[in-house]
Amino acid sequence: MPRGNLLTSIFIVAILFIGIPGGAETLSWSYLGAGYWDESDYWYPAQAPTAGDEVYIDMESASVINDTDFAAGAVTVGGKYSSYWTIADSVFGTIDPGVPTDPAVILRRGGYITVEGTGVLTMKGSLYSSDELLTPEPSFMFWSE
Repeated sequence: MPRGNLLTSIFIVAILFIGIPGGAETLSWSYLGAGYWDESDYWYPAQAPTAGDEVYIDMESASVINDTDFAAGAVTVGGKYSSYWTIADSVFGTIDPGVPTDPAVILRRGGYITVEGTGVLTMKGSLYSSDELLTPEPSFMFWSE
């Protein structure tokens, strides 16, 4: 077997066994009330946001608290409901949309961010603030215990 074909075969086998990393997710806060960013059960789909993820916080009475360091690709707060995002004291967060001209954080009507004490939010993109109000859409939730 020629050397080039052998290297190609090894590469393909390595990809099959190691896998290809997954892409960014789109996550929406799905909990009525206050809760912590890293609680996967409070998001839809049920996983805590990680670097690269597009995050939406727009749920009635939503109050999302970051009490540990975090990262995301973009965060949108508010629009249909008053929603709050708090970055606690001594917490470091990075929002990196991947392209410096893309929005890192979007604040719509009713969206609020609070950075407490020495908390730090680094945005590697723009901050977009609008008075845009989105019309709430009827929805329902199933709860099973």
